[in-house]
Amino acid sequence: MADPDENLSNHQAGWLSPERKSASQIEISLAAPEDEKGIWDVQYRTSLASLPNEDLGITVDDIKDTYKELYKDDGALSVEGERQLQAIIQRLRENLHTDKESFVAKDNANVIGFCTVARYPDKNELIGIYILPEFHGRGIGMDLWKNASQFIDSAKDTFVRLYGHNTEAKKFYNGLGFLETDTLPKIIRHKSGATGSIIEMALRPNKQGVESTHEHSKEFTQIDFQVKEDRIEGKPISSDYYPIFVEINDYLTNLPKWRAAQSKLTGIPQDKIEEMLDSDDANI
Repeated sequence: MADPDENLSNHQAGWLSPERKSASQIEISLAAPEDEKGIWDVQYRTSLASLPNEDLGITVDDIKDTYKELYKDDGALSVEGERQLQAIIQRLRENLHTDKESFVAKDNANVIGFCTVARYPDKNELIGIYILPEFHGRGIGMDLWKNASQFIDSAKDTFVRLYGHNTEAKKFYNGLGFLETDTLPKIIRHKSGATGSIIEMALRPNKQGVESTHEHSKEFTQIDFQVKEDRIEGKPISSDYYPIFVEINDYLTNLPKWRAAQSKLTGIPQDKIEEMLDSDDANI
């Protein structure tokens, strides 16, 4: 395996902590291009273990379906997955991703966790921290974050997106200081028909509390309408209503086709739906 330091740019060499071992004897280091396959596999295996949700009806097959372009049913890379992987490895070798870095945790030279971050002119992004389930509870995620946080600009806000029902991830990010923003969740409709949501959390070094991260993001609490005999008055929209807003979001892209369908699905009069979608409140 190539020496990871051979792939460092000048600015990276100054802040990278020496390769070290945590209390559990796990090695933490900057990822080399050759680690990319291990990073992909950790994300895939961790997602299959943590994202299915019985209450929401999200199955393992639903999660596999989100990776179907890259992975076959048996967990091996598909032809397209291999093509994309090799293309990414080549770009990493050419050092074309100067705004993004990954850090890996290894056990006996095998990648068992990683953290990827990116920095932009106005913000940072924590793309994700993934640890194989059998290595949870050892402080590996914190070790990865400590290294990765040296790469980003600590004076700027850092954002992360994750499944809203992934309570363990939310708890971990809360422990790092991240708080959920009021940006409206992105709705994900799975192969089975089950729906989940992608939420946004932010670490704000100079601000307190949860603040809006988008100038035009507004809560649906300003809307007063009847849904299945439940009255929503000045309260955050429950996740129970997310499927309704999935359909409303689709309405935005195909107005004539969806107007009647919206009303039939939700029980909301068509004129009220049009009023909602004509306002800034329909920023889904």
